[in-house]
Amino acid sequence: MADDETLKRQKLINKAKEMYSKGCKYKDISKEIGIPESTIKSWRRRKQWSRQKTASYEQTVAGVTLSSNEATDDRWKQFCLRYLKTYNATQAYMDVYNVKYNTASVNGSRLLKKAKIKSYIRNVKKQQEKELFISSTDVIRELAKIAFANIGDYVDVKTIKTKRVDLKGNDVLDIYGKPIIDEQTQVVMKDKDAIDWSVVKDVHYGQEGLVVNLYDKLQALFELLKRLPDSNEERILKGKADLLDTDNNKEMIQIDRLLSVLDNTDK
Repeated sequence: MADDETLKRQKLINKAKEMYSKGCKYKDISKEIGIPESTIKSWRRRKQWSRQKTASYEQTVAGVTLSSNEATDDRWKQFCLRYLKTYNATQAYMDVYNVKYNTASVNGSRLLKKAKIKSYIRNVKKQQEKELFISSTDVIRELAKIAFANIGDYVDVKTIKTKRVDLKGNDVLDIYGKPIIDEQTQVVMKDKDAIDWSVVKDVHYGQEGLVVNLYDKLQALFELLKRLPDSNEERILKGKADLLDTDNNKEMIQIDRLLSVLDNTDK
């Protein structure tokens, strides 16, 4: 058992050394092998690791290999990598070029305007779309389903009538001598097998009965839509046209409303 642990530890040390020698940062090594940065630094000092003069550790994003080499000619690729993770040009520039916020806020925006940067990011986004097997049509259809989901499609509201009785079980009468009827509203789920659960966030019982929350994915889907390649406008227009090609009047109304919203946000 001890030998197994020793072997496992040595493999981690070897992996960390390899990554360090190729130029990988401590935080990236830590994330990769699951060991604290302080431990990795201790290994480096005790074992006197050194970096290769042209050290470059590669990461793959959506099938595109990006170098983390801090040399000037490669840092724009690292900027692209970090930008595609957060879509924050300022933060990406700060991380790669190690400058303060004010400088990064100006230079990050400038870098995004360069043709080489725009082309590289566009190519990576296209590959991301292929790997996700998703298109603008898929996103718009999902938006339509969630944005216009009707809670009435998921629950029924029933009114339950009961006679009011006293402690002895006798009917309580009103001033006209008639039994008093109490009405209670109860929310119940519809047939669980007929429900589209993809838009239901959670179902639980609160103090007043059943609570059904529909899942709010609108913001996430809008962000995803923004990340899809937008260079081919004809493809997006075709996707919108395909969505409108339906015989379902209810779906047609929902999609038409959504496309109107999307068109307005593009202006």
